[in-house]
Amino acid sequence: TQSTWGHLPKFSLHSPSNTEMSFNKTALVIVTGASRGLGSGMAISAAKDYAKRSNEGFASTRFLVIARSVPALDSTKAAILEKLPTATVIPHGMELSNLATLAAEFSTALDRALEGVSTGDLQDVLIVHNAGILGPVSHVGGMPPEKIIETVNTNITSFYILNHVFINKLQTHAQDHALPAMRVRVVGITSQSALHPHGNWSLYGGGCAARDMALATLAQEASEVFPSSKRSVDLKTLSYAPGQVMTDMLSEAAGHQEHFKELIARGDVLLPEVSADKLMSVLHENTFASGAHLYYKELI
Repeated sequence: TQSTWGHLPKFSLHSPSNTEMSFNKTALVIVTGASRGLGSGMAISAAKDYAKRSNEGFASTRFLVIARSVPALDSTKAAILEKLPTATVIPHGMELSNLATLAAEFSTALDRALEGVSTGDLQDVLIVHNAGILGPVSHVGGMPPEKIIETVNTNITSFYILNHVFINKLQTHAQDHALPAMRVRVVGITSQSALHPHGNWSLYGGGCAARDMALATLAQEASEVFPSSKRSVDLKTLSYAPGQVMTDMLSEAAGHQEHFKELIARGDVLLPEVSADKLMSVLHENTFASGAHLYYKELI
Protein backbone atom coordinates (compact mmCIF):
# COMPACT_ATOMS: atom_id res chain seq x y z
CA THR A 1 0.00 0.00 0.00
CA GLN A 2 1.35 3.42 -0.97
CA SER A 3 2.16 5.77 1.93
CA THR A 4 -0.19 8.68 2.34
CA TRP A 5 2.36 10.99 4.13
CA GLY A 6 2.93 12.98 0.95
CA HIS A 7 -0.76 13.83 0.76
CA LEU A 8 -1.10 15.21 4.28
CA PRO A 9 -1.74 18.98 4.50
CA LYS A 10 1.35 21.00 5.26
CA PHE A 11 1.51 23.14 8.37
CA SER A 12 4.16 25.12 10.22
CA LEU A 13 5.17 25.00 13.85
CA HIS A 14 6.98 28.37 13.81
CA SER A 15 5.54 31.45 15.50
CA PRO A 16 4.19 34.09 13.12
CA SER A 17 6.63 36.92 12.42
CA ASN A 18 5.70 40.54 12.98
CA THR A 19 5.06 40.86 9.25
CA GLU A 20 2.50 38.06 9.48
CA MET A 21 0.76 39.44 12.55
CA SER A 22 -1.81 42.20 12.32
CA PHE A 23 -1.46 45.25 14.56
CA ASN A 24 -3.57 48.34 15.10
CA LYS A 25 -0.73 50.86 15.08
CA THR A 26 -1.30 53.17 18.03
CA ALA A 27 0.32 56.41 19.16
CA LEU A 28 0.21 57.74 22.71
CA VAL A 29 0.88 61.38 23.65
CA ILE A 30 1.16 62.40 27.32
CA VAL A 31 1.38 66.04 28.39
CA THR A 32 1.49 67.27 31.98
CA GLY A 33 0.34 70.76 32.89
CA ALA A 34 -1.90 70.64 29.82
CA SER A 35 -4.80 72.85 30.91
CA ARG A 36 -3.42 76.12 29.54
CA GLY A 37 -0.36 77.96 28.30
CA LEU A 38 2.58 76.00 26.96
CA GLY A 39 1.24 72.59 28.04
CA SER A 40 -2.02 73.10 26.18
CA GLY A 41 -0.05 74.38 23.20
CA MET A 42 2.14 71.25 23.24
CA ALA A 43 -0.88 68.93 23.19
CA ILE A 44 -2.56 70.88 20.37
CA SER A 45 0.65 71.04 18.35
CA ALA A 46 1.10 67.28 18.74
CA ALA A 47 -2.44 66.79 17.40
CA LYS A 48 -1.56 68.88 14.35
CA ASP A 49 1.60 66.86 13.84
CA TYR A 50 -0.21 63.52 13.94
CA ALA A 51 -2.82 64.86 11.54
CA LYS A 52 0.03 65.56 9.07
CA ARG A 53 1.35 62.01 9.64
CA SER A 54 -1.89 60.32 8.56
CA ASN A 55 0.04 58.43 5.86
CA GLU A 56 1.95 56.52 8.57
CA GLY A 57 -1.00 54.23 9.17
CA PHE A 58 -2.01 55.03 12.74
CA ALA A 59 -5.21 53.20 13.61
CA SER A 60 -5.49 55.11 16.87
CA THR A 61 -3.93 58.22 18.41
CA ARG A 62 -4.50 58.71 22.12
CA PHE A 63 -3.84 61.78 24.24
CA LEU A 64 -3.44 61.60 28.01
CA VAL A 65 -3.63 65.24 29.14
CA ILE A 66 -2.94 65.93 32.81
CA ALA A 67 -3.66 68.91 35.05
CA ARG A 68 -4.79 69.56 38.59
CA SER A 69 -8.47 69.24 37.65
CA VAL A 70 -10.34 67.61 34.77
CA PRO A 71 -12.70 70.55 34.00
CA ALA A 72 -9.65 72.75 33.40
CA LEU A 73 -8.73 70.45 30.49
CA ASP A 74 -11.99 70.94 28.56
CA SER A 75 -10.62 73.61 26.21
CA THR A 76 -7.45 71.60 25.50
CA LYS A 77 -9.50 68.51 24.70
CA ALA A 78 -11.75 70.47 22.34
CA ALA A 79 -8.74 71.98 20.54
CA ILE A 80 -7.08 68.57 20.13
CA LEU A 81 -10.23 67.14 18.59
CA GLU A 82 -10.54 70.13 16.28
CA LYS A 83 -7.05 69.43 14.89
CA LEU A 84 -7.37 65.63 14.97
CA PRO A 85 -11.03 64.52 15.07
CA THR A 86 -10.07 60.83 15.20
CA ALA A 87 -8.07 61.24 18.42
CA THR A 88 -9.09 59.73 21.74
CA VAL A 89 -8.52 62.26 24.53
CA ILE A 90 -8.29 61.14 28.15
CA PRO A 91 -8.26 64.09 30.60
CA HIS A 92 -6.84 63.23 34.02
CA GLY A 93 -6.76 65.30 37.19
CA MET A 94 -3.64 64.82 39.29
CA GLU A 95 -1.66 66.89 41.80
CA LEU A 96 2.06 66.32 41.25
CA SER A 97 3.02 67.39 44.76
CA ASN A 98 1.00 64.51 46.31
CA LEU A 99 3.99 62.19 46.24
CA ALA A 100 2.49 59.41 48.36
CA THR A 101 -0.17 58.63 45.75
CA LEU A 102 1.49 59.93 42.58
CA ALA A 103 2.91 56.64 41.26
CA ALA A 104 -0.37 54.78 41.70
CA GLU A 105 -2.39 57.65 40.19
CA PHE A 106 -0.17 57.95 37.13
CA SER A 107 -0.14 54.19 36.63
CA THR A 108 -3.94 54.20 36.68
CA ALA A 109 -4.01 57.07 34.18
CA LEU A 110 -1.69 55.19 31.81
CA ASP A 111 -3.85 52.07 32.10
CA ARG A 112 -6.89 54.18 31.13
CA ALA A 113 -5.05 55.64 28.15
CA LEU A 114 -3.90 52.20 26.96
CA GLU A 115 -7.17 50.36 27.56
CA GLY A 116 -7.77 47.95 24.70
CA VAL A 117 -4.29 48.52 23.21
CA SER A 118 -2.40 45.28 22.71
CA THR A 119 1.34 45.06 23.32
CA GLY A 120 2.21 45.10 19.63
CA ASP A 121 -0.19 47.93 18.82
CA LEU A 122 1.71 50.58 20.79
CA GLN A 123 4.37 51.83 18.37
CA ASP A 124 4.77 55.58 18.93
CA VAL A 125 4.97 57.29 22.34
CA LEU A 126 5.64 60.89 23.34
CA ILE A 127 5.65 62.29 26.86
CA VAL A 128 6.12 66.02 27.50
CA HIS A 129 6.91 66.93 31.10
CA ASN A 130 5.63 70.49 31.13
CA ALA A 131 4.11 70.88 34.61
CA GLY A 132 6.10 72.81 37.17
CA ILE A 133 6.02 75.82 39.45
CA LEU A 134 8.24 78.88 39.74
CA GLY A 135 8.71 78.61 43.49
CA PRO A 136 10.31 81.29 45.66
CA VAL A 137 12.34 83.86 43.73
CA SER A 138 14.83 84.86 46.39
CA HIS A 139 18.31 84.24 47.72
CA VAL A 140 18.41 81.00 49.67
CA GLY A 141 18.16 82.76 53.02
CA GLY A 142 14.83 84.27 52.01
CA MET A 143 13.16 81.02 50.91
CA PRO A 144 10.56 79.61 53.34
CA PRO A 145 11.51 75.96 54.02
CA GLU A 146 7.98 74.72 53.29
CA LYS A 147 8.11 76.42 49.87
CA ILE A 148 11.48 74.82 49.14
CA ILE A 149 9.97 71.40 49.85
CA GLU A 150 6.89 72.10 47.71
CA THR A 151 8.98 73.32 44.77
CA VAL A 152 11.44 70.43 44.86
CA ASN A 153 8.61 67.90 45.17
CA THR A 154 6.69 69.40 42.25
CA ASN A 155 9.59 70.12 39.90
CA ILE A 156 12.06 67.32 40.64
CA THR A 157 10.76 64.43 42.74
CA SER A 158 7.49 64.07 40.82
CA PHE A 159 9.49 64.17 37.55
CA TYR A 160 11.48 61.11 38.63
CA ILE A 161 8.37 59.29 39.84
CA LEU A 162 6.48 59.92 36.59
CA ASN A 163 9.43 58.69 34.52
CA HIS A 164 9.78 55.62 36.75
CA VAL A 165 6.15 54.65 36.18
CA PHE A 166 6.32 55.54 32.47
CA ILE A 167 9.43 53.46 31.76
CA ASN A 168 8.15 50.48 33.73
CA LYS A 169 4.85 50.58 31.85
CA LEU A 170 6.62 50.66 28.48
CA GLN A 171 8.89 47.80 29.49
CA THR A 172 5.81 45.56 29.75
CA HIS A 173 5.17 46.39 26.08
CA ALA A 174 8.76 45.62 25.06
CA GLN A 175 9.37 42.01 26.10
CA ASP A 176 8.93 40.25 22.74
CA HIS A 177 11.64 40.80 20.14
CA ALA A 178 9.22 39.70 17.38
CA LEU A 179 7.04 42.80 17.83
CA PRO A 180 7.41 45.84 15.53
CA ALA A 181 9.73 48.61 16.69
CA MET A 182 8.48 51.20 19.17
CA ARG A 183 9.50 54.87 19.01
CA VAL A 184 9.66 56.64 22.39
CA ARG A 185 10.41 60.32 22.98
CA VAL A 186 10.75 61.81 26.48
CA VAL A 187 10.76 65.61 26.57
CA GLY A 188 11.33 67.82 29.60
CA ILE A 189 10.47 71.51 29.44
CA THR A 190 13.45 73.39 30.84
CA SER A 191 15.02 76.84 30.90
CA GLN A 192 18.33 78.53 30.18
CA SER A 193 18.53 79.04 33.94
CA ALA A 194 19.51 75.35 34.06
CA LEU A 195 22.78 76.34 32.37
CA HIS A 196 23.48 79.85 33.65
CA PRO A 197 23.14 81.10 37.24
CA HIS A 198 20.87 84.08 37.86
CA GLY A 199 20.56 85.78 41.22
CA ASN A 200 17.44 84.72 43.16
CA TRP A 201 16.64 81.91 40.69
CA SER A 202 18.59 79.05 42.26
CA LEU A 203 15.53 76.96 43.17
CA TYR A 204 13.86 77.14 39.76
CA GLY A 205 17.15 76.89 37.84
CA GLY A 206 18.32 74.04 40.04
CA GLY A 207 15.11 72.15 39.31
CA CYS A 208 15.58 72.60 35.58
CA ALA A 209 19.20 71.47 35.83
CA ALA A 210 18.17 68.36 37.75
CA ARG A 211 15.57 67.46 35.12
CA ASP A 212 18.10 68.06 32.33
CA MET A 213 20.56 65.70 34.00
CA ALA A 214 17.88 63.06 34.55
CA LEU A 215 17.04 63.01 30.84
CA ALA A 216 20.68 63.14 29.70
CA THR A 217 21.36 60.13 31.93
CA LEU A 218 18.27 58.27 30.70
CA ALA A 219 19.60 58.75 27.17
CA GLN A 220 22.77 56.92 28.18
CA GLU A 221 20.77 54.19 29.89
CA ALA A 222 18.59 53.45 26.84
CA SER A 223 20.24 50.11 26.01
CA GLU A 224 19.91 49.01 29.64
CA VAL A 225 16.28 50.09 29.91
CA PHE A 226 15.34 48.42 26.62
CA PRO A 227 17.85 45.60 25.89
CA SER A 228 18.47 44.68 22.26
CA SER A 229 17.56 41.06 23.05
CA LYS A 230 13.94 42.18 23.42
CA ARG A 231 11.68 44.44 21.36
CA SER A 232 13.47 47.12 19.35
CA VAL A 233 12.79 50.46 21.10
CA ASP A 234 14.06 53.76 19.72
CA LEU A 235 14.29 55.84 22.91
CA LYS A 236 15.48 59.45 22.76
CA THR A 237 15.25 62.21 25.35
CA LEU A 238 15.31 65.98 24.97
CA SER A 239 15.36 68.96 27.31
CA TYR A 240 13.62 71.84 25.51
CA ALA A 241 13.93 75.48 26.62
CA PRO A 242 10.92 77.12 24.92
CA GLY A 243 12.03 80.75 25.12
CA GLN A 244 10.02 83.58 26.67
CA VAL A 245 6.49 82.25 26.22
CA MET A 246 3.42 84.22 27.33
CA THR A 247 2.23 82.03 30.18
CA ASP A 248 1.05 82.43 33.77
CA MET A 249 4.56 81.54 34.92
CA LEU A 250 6.08 84.37 32.87
CA SER A 251 3.54 86.79 34.33
CA GLU A 252 4.48 85.57 37.80
CA ALA A 253 8.18 86.02 37.00
CA ALA A 254 7.49 89.59 35.82
CA GLY A 255 6.33 90.36 39.34
CA HIS A 256 9.83 89.54 40.58
CA GLN A 257 12.09 90.83 37.81
CA GLU A 258 11.86 94.00 35.73
CA HIS A 259 13.39 92.29 32.70
CA PHE A 260 10.35 90.03 32.23
CA LYS A 261 7.96 92.93 32.80
CA GLU A 262 9.67 94.85 30.00
CA LEU A 263 9.51 91.86 27.65
CA ILE A 264 5.75 91.59 28.15
CA ALA A 265 5.26 95.36 27.78
CA ARG A 266 7.14 95.33 24.44
CA GLY A 267 5.26 92.26 23.25
CA ASP A 268 8.62 90.53 22.86
CA VAL A 269 7.22 87.16 23.90
CA LEU A 270 6.11 84.02 22.09
CA LEU A 271 2.65 82.58 21.84
CA PRO A 272 2.62 79.04 23.29
CA GLU A 273 1.74 77.43 19.97
CA VAL A 274 4.75 79.01 18.22
CA SER A 275 7.27 77.43 20.57
CA ALA A 276 5.27 74.17 20.69
CA ASP A 277 5.27 73.93 16.89
CA LYS A 278 9.04 74.34 16.89
CA LEU A 279 9.41 71.44 19.34
CA MET A 280 7.25 69.20 17.16
CA SER A 281 9.36 70.16 14.16
CA VAL A 282 12.54 69.19 16.03
CA LEU A 283 11.04 65.85 17.05
CA HIS A 284 9.85 65.17 13.50
CA GLU A 285 13.24 66.01 11.94
CA ASN A 286 14.87 63.74 14.54
CA THR A 287 18.39 65.08 14.05
CA PHE A 288 18.94 66.08 17.69
CA ALA A 289 21.31 64.12 19.91
CA SER A 290 19.50 62.14 22.59
CA GLY A 291 19.92 63.83 25.96
CA ALA A 292 20.49 67.28 24.44
CA HIS A 293 19.36 70.64 25.83
CA LEU A 294 17.95 72.78 23.01
CA TYR A 295 16.91 76.44 23.21
CA TYR A 296 14.15 77.84 20.99
CA LYS A 297 16.14 80.91 19.94
CA GLU A 298 19.02 78.75 18.76
CA LEU A 299 16.67 76.78 16.52
CA ILE A 300 15.16 79.65 14.52
